[in-house]
Amino acid sequence: MVALAMTRLDWRPLLRYGCSRMPQHEPDILEKPLLAGRQRSLLLLSGGALGISCAITQFTLMREMLCVFAGNEMVLGIILGNWLFCMGLGAKAGNRLARQAGVVDLYIVAQVAVTVLPWFLVVAARTLRNFLFLHGAMVGATETALASAALLAPYCLTAGASLAIGSQLAGASRIYIADSLGSVLGGMLFSLLLVRWLDHFLTLLAAGLLVLVVAGAIAWQLRKSFVLGVVALFAVALSAAAIRLDLDKISTAWQYPGQTVRFAGNSPYGRLVITEAAGEHVFWENGVVLASTYDIAHAEEAAHLALMQRPKARRVLLISGGIAGCAREILKHNVEEVVYVELDPLLLETGRRFLPANFNDPRLKVAATDGRLYVKRAREKFDIIIIDLPEPVTAQLNRFFTAEFFAEARRALQPDGIISFGAGRYENYVSPRLAQMLSTTLRTAHEVFKNILILPAGRIFFLASDGPMESDVVRLVSEHPPPARYLTPSYVRAMFSADRMADIQRAASQPARLNRDMNPSLYYHHLQHWLSQFERPHLSWMVVLGAGFLVYVMRLGRVSLAIFASGFTASALELMILLAFQALCGSLYQQLGLVVAVFMAGLAAGAWAAASWNVNPEQNNIPGTFPIQSPERKLAVLAAALAAVSLMLIPGLSGISRLAGSGASLWLVQLVILAMTFVVAGVVGAEFPMAVRATGGEGAAASAKIYSADFLGASLGGWLAATWLAPTLGLANVCLLTGGINLACAALLWIIRR
Repeated sequence: MVALAMTRLDWRPLLRYGCSRMPQHEPDILEKPLLAGRQRSLLLLSGGALGISCAITQFTLMREMLCVFAGNEMVLGIILGNWLFCMGLGAKAGNRLARQAGVVDLYIVAQVAVTVLPWFLVVAARTLRNFLFLHGAMVGATETALASAALLAPYCLTAGASLAIGSQLAGASRIYIADSLGSVLGGMLFSLLLVRWLDHFLTLLAAGLLVLVVAGAIAWQLRKSFVLGVVALFAVALSAAAIRLDLDKISTAWQYPGQTVRFAGNSPYGRLVITEAAGEHVFWENGVVLASTYDIAHAEEAAHLALMQRPKARRVLLISGGIAGCAREILKHNVEEVVYVELDPLLLETGRRFLPANFNDPRLKVAATDGRLYVKRAREKFDIIIIDLPEPVTAQLNRFFTAEFFAEARRALQPDGIISFGAGRYENYVSPRLAQMLSTTLRTAHEVFKNILILPAGRIFFLASDGPMESDVVRLVSEHPPPARYLTPSYVRAMFSADRMADIQRAASQPARLNRDMNPSLYYHHLQHWLSQFERPHLSWMVVLGAGFLVYVMRLGRVSLAIFASGFTASALELMILLAFQALCGSLYQQLGLVVAVFMAGLAAGAWAAASWNVNPEQNNIPGTFPIQSPERKLAVLAAALAAVSLMLIPGLSGISRLAGSGASLWLVQLVILAMTFVVAGVVGAEFPMAVRATGGEGAAASAKIYSADFLGASLGGWLAATWLAPTLGLANVCLLTGGINLACAALLWIIRR
């Protein structure tokens, strides 16, 4: 509903109205642009087109990089931080370039560059990984940060410079609003249309042609024939390449050397690739092996270990794993019905196409929906629920290992029903990280279920129930062998020996925190376990980076510091909201474009509202208070408002969690979260034009300082929030931290006068 309402808005009257109400009496070169009339209108249209293109390019490149680096939210935060950091550097460089002669020609050339560069970056992302890193090996956080920064830098530096140059040509606040509105439309187009129907190259072509058309119109208006010819040449060349060459197919084949690519496609949930080698099929989703036809042992363990405990089970719910053969193994037992739930419809479609034998049994019912949502809404109870998902190394996966989910699963089970899931792997040694993961999982499961059985097979399986379970699995398998190829009595005796069972039980019995939706401690432990597999970054590099940011912050003026804080807060709170959306709604990957579009809409609305507040300082004051004429003090009020919003998110997120747990409509939960997103973004967006007004006497250099402070603050927020703040502090404490930072900035702006 929100998406439909937003796409029907005509933003042009709003943009003209907002820009026309900006004050003209304050001395600010940023509001006295170099171009006017129709030329300035075309520049604003170009800013909007650039916003559309940037949003679409960002989503496309982030999806590609998640495939390359097998990403979780930490990788997403690193990539987002690099994106914003490079955009900030580009804005700083653009300020210097804006002072050069021929700046309009330079601006148009930059538009051509931001159209062409993403094509090369997608090809580079798909091919260079196998040259830079060991094929099949995981890529660590340090390598991810360096490689993603190198890939993103050409585009982001150019796009950031374009924003700064456009600010000089058409006015900073106007370009800011136009760019924000373009980002809204770009996010909507990507999530609702482009990702569903086009591959990534055609998606980039659609966004790029829009930028080139507007750039060509500017060149035509300014009678720059040569520049117009260059724009037309690139538009024709890109279109011809898209028509004559299947770049998606060619580059995907380069991405998987030694394998035959049988299928490659995009869905709202990710990029799915199916390869074949030696007669075996491998399903890759977002760069991670989701299922392979040769891993029969895992499917047998996931199915039979639970079903042996309840041989009379009639109804079984399987969340994921059907493609890998788990459903086929369950159906070897005398069950009446197996409900197989998979989030991505494209995965089910391709599974039926390439592995039809796994779907032919009439007892198998398939549902394309979120597994947690299905459990929450289940009316008939199940005897067994099997969660055949990967380790909770993402927030999306962690939500199936929380106390809240276990409580929902318990309501969907028969009184003596069993839930089975895997968490971690044991190779005769329990590392401290693995012990933390196991103890957190055990304590969280014990919060809901009375009896827990831990089985160290190829993967460590947890069986939880309020009913009795047979702990002597060796005897159980010996007396009643399951219909399995690998799960034999000799295999079980080796895997479930007394010393292995005691070792795992001892490790899992350590004190641990609960894993909750809003405090994902298990997610944090898995991140730390993942990081421990790589060489730690040198302390000297971390010290240099930290010192560099500290020196930069200390050299900022009060206004730029407030913008830096708002950028940091925007990234941190947006990530907190995204994590909450992921935990409660489970459709973040599908709705990411919508959430970001609403955030950008809030930025634009806040910027327009701040411009309206500036019209007549004597008449636009907060009701019931003394007049606020100083732009610095108005910025202080906005910083205090952002602090208040940050603090209000604490009870807000808690209330949303209770609302979701009470069985409220998913649409209602999503609508409330989107409303919170809009409010946060609105206050953040209002600070930018107010900061422009507060630094009006500093000229064009102020624009670069503000843009750079905004981008660099946002990059730091993206890095820290995803990698450390959210997993260690929890969502509520991150909100408390950002509130305190903005409150300090507000006090600094209010108390200290020029």
